[in-house]
Amino acid sequence: MSSPPPEQLVWQGAADRKPNRFLALRVEAVRKESGGLFGIGRSPSLAGSMPDARLVDGQTIGVEGQSVRLQIRAPGGELPAGLAKGARLALGLVDATHVICLWIPPDTVPDAELQSWASKQTCR
Repeated sequence: MSSPPPEQLVWQGAADRKPNRFLALRVEAVRKESGGLFGIGRSPSLAGSMPDARLVDGQTIGVEGQSVRLQIRAPGGELPAGLAKGARLALGLVDATHVICLWIPPDTVPDAELQSWASKQTCR
């Protein structure tokens, strides 16, 4: 039996909005989005295209209950420097699927406190 596909999250610019939900995940992979056949999906004329689109795969941490697999699609320039497999990543969301903030928390913040830590941060 195969595992279900990851929950899909998409980056949006903060545009003076504040996140109302916070998640944390352990990164399993960061990779460049392929763009499909001949790179057509990267065409700036397509509504869903992003510059230097990246896919970040991970599992939620610091929440009670079962861990959830997530995949975030974001422009490479919006990802925190040094983001790589094994890193922890805190997310600020404005709704169920739109991420507006991404932070790499300090190692001193325990997993169980990551959501609280993220709620005190500022989106850039």
